Amino acid sequence: MAAAVVPVTGWAVGLPVPIVVLTPVMFLVARGRLAKSRREREERARDRVAPDLLDLLAVAAAAGHPPHLCLKAVVDRAPAQVRAPVLGTCRMLDGGVPLAEAVIELRRGLGWLGEPVADALVDAFRSGTPLQPALARIGEVARDRRRREGEAEARKLPVLLLFPLVCCVLPAFGLLAVVPLVAVSVRSVT
Repeated sequence: MAAAVVPVTGWAVGLPVPIVVLTPVMFLVARGRLAKSRREREERARDRVAPDLLDLLAVAAAAGHPPHLCLKAVVDRAPAQVRAPVLGTCRMLDGGVPLAEAVIELRRGLGWLGEPVADALVDAFRSGTPLQPALARIGEVARDRRRREGEAEARKLPVLLLFPLVCCVLPAFGLLAVVPLVAVSVRSVT
């Protein structure tokens, strides 16, 4: 709505035509970029807590729960970023949907991790194989990925700190260390 109001108002006020035309375009582009940035932040947050969900599922599996009850056991303790897909899967299971079809929520909601987790749950349910070793392997991959992403963010830190260093620390150093020395030197010369 704002993209439509701004050009009309600008035209009525008498702004130049390029400004009237470009303002809504810039507004829509900025809005799209903000939405994309928000989605990427949510995905990164979900990927950071995914190993925690796998650990919870592994604990439930180690306690002897079958795969469908593992999901029900961890839904209340699941991290907030991944609780919705687990809750959706549990609701489908409570509605009588078979596990192989109910895990579609997990496949969609857990990102890159959804497919292997859903496959491990379905395989353990169908064949009766232990769920814990499969979850341990997937968890190891997820923790390794989280560690690598943390290292990549840590490598960006010096670049991000360069601006405050140049704009704040170096001028303060100049004012507190260099200026008094120059002032004393100038007084001694004169």
